[in-house]
Amino acid sequence: MPSTLTRILAVLALSLSVAAQDIQYTLTHNATVIYGTWSSGSNGVQTGSLYKGFANPADRAFIYPNTTGISYSFTDDGYYEIARYRYTSNGTSPRCITGVMNWVHGTYQLQPNGSITTVPFGDGFQQIQDACAAVSNFIEDYNDTELYSSWTIFQDPTLGYQLQLYQYDGTPLAQQNLISTTPNMLPTRNLRNTTTTSTTARSLLAKKSAGRGDYASLATIPWRITGTTRIPAEIYKLDVYGKDSFFKLLDSNQLCSARSKMAGQSHADGLCLRYPEALGPQPNLTGEMAVNLLIRAVQLAHHTPFVWGYIDRPQEGQMFIIFLTPQLPFPPDGIRYQEQEQKALIPAGPGRELEVMEVKYGFLPNSSDGTAWRVRRRFRLTRGGHQQLVLIHYGRGNPIRNLFATTAIIPSLNQPVRAYPLRAINEPAVFVLGDKTGQKVYPNTGAPIGMGERQPIVLVNLAFHRIKSVAGCATV
Repeated sequence: MPSTLTRILAVLALSLSVAAQDIQYTLTHNATVIYGTWSSGSNGVQTGSLYKGFANPADRAFIYPNTTGISYSFTDDGYYEIARYRYTSNGTSPRCITGVMNWVHGTYQLQPNGSITTVPFGDGFQQIQDACAAVSNFIEDYNDTELYSSWTIFQDPTLGYQLQLYQYDGTPLAQQNLISTTPNMLPTRNLRNTTTTSTTARSLLAKKSAGRGDYASLATIPWRITGTTRIPAEIYKLDVYGKDSFFKLLDSNQLCSARSKMAGQSHADGLCLRYPEALGPQPNLTGEMAVNLLIRAVQLAHHTPFVWGYIDRPQEGQMFIIFLTPQLPFPPDGIRYQEQEQKALIPAGPGRELEVMEVKYGFLPNSSDGTAWRVRRRFRLTRGGHQQLVLIHYGRGNPIRNLFATTAIIPSLNQPVRAYPLRAINEPAVFVLGDKTGQKVYPNTGAPIGMGERQPIVLVNLAFHRIKSVAGCATV
C-alpha cells in the first residue's frame, strides 16, 4: 500500500496539471453515470447498511462478510464511501498471510484530467492481521487522501454495468458490478468523535452543506451487543414522559455526604449512589430497553432512596442505575480495560437523545479471564430524561476477530484496578429526585434498605446535617 506522503505528492502534482488538461469523456465513461453503489466479485462486500453491512464506525468494528472484495459508492453531490476486505499472500513465508479490513468515507471530485480524488472525513479505520508481525492484530485510523488516475464504465453482456478504477500508479483494481443506482451509504458526515478531519475535507463540506442529503439515519448508529447492531424502530413509539423542563439538574450541595472525611477518598474508592434493587441479569440490552429503563428510573427515584455502594467485578449481564454528575469520571469497577471509552449520541425519538459511552476489551486482573472479553456500556438521556441518572450494562463483546489467535491480555496491564478489601459503608440512603431530594433514610432495624416504603424508615432532612459540599460530588 503506498505511503500517505506518496499519495499527497501525487495529488499535488495532479493539481498543477489540471489547468492544462480537460477530461475527454468517451463512450466508456458515458455507458452510465458513476453514481450509485458498486461491488466486486460476488458482491459480498458492500458499503452502507450498519445492521447487516460492513463497518460500524461508532464502534470502530467490522462486520465480516463471507468473501473478500471491494465496494465503492458515489453520490451525485460529491460524497463517497469505500469498503475493502483483502488478503495478501507471502511467497517467502506462505503462512504469513496478511488480512486487511478497511473502511473510509468523505468527499470526492471528478478531476478535469479524468482522475478521481477522495478526501476523507477523518473517521476512517482499518484492521490489519499478520500472523508473523510483532503485533498480529490491531485496529488503526485510516484517513488517507487517495488518487485514482483514471476510471471507465462499460457494459458487460452478462454482468451489466462494470466500473474499472485505476490506482495512482495505473494499477487496475478489481472491476465492480453496479448493484444499486441509489448509493447505499452510511450518513455523509463524521460518525466518530475525531479531530483528524483535514482542512480540505472541511472546505468541501462547507461548500456542499446547504443541499446535501443523508442516505441513512443516525438512529441506526449502533453499539455492538452480542449481534445486536441497531436500535429498533419501535424506539420512536415510546410515550413521552414529561418534558425537558420538568427535569432540572440537582444542586450538588443537596447530595454531598455529611462526612467530610469520606469526601476526599470516596471517588478513588469508587463509592457511588445506586438504585437499591438488583437489575438483570440481562445478556442483551437493546437501545429501546435502555431508554425504557432510564424513563422508569426517573419515576422510581422519586419514591425510592438510593444507597451508597460499590460496583465491583460485575458479572456478564449485570446492570446498575446510579446517580452521577456528567462532569465526573466513572468510578472504578474492578475491571481493567485495554482501550479508551468511546462516546456516541443517538436520537431516541421525539425530544430524546441517548448518550452511549462504551469501553471494550476489559478483563478482571489476576483472574481466570483468558481474554479481554468484557464490555461496559453507560447509557444516559441527555434530552428527554434526567441527565444524572446513568444505566450501566456489563456484557460480552465481540473481540477483534483474528485469523490466528484470540485477543490477548496485555501482561503489563494485568494489575489490580483498586485496593482490596473495599472500605465498609455506613452511610444512610438518600433521595436523589423529587420533593424529598436530599433527605437521608435510616432503616429502623439496620437491615439493608429495599424498595421505597417496603421497610419502616425514618426521614431526616439533610438541611440539619449539611456541611460544605465538594464540587461535583455525586459519588461520595
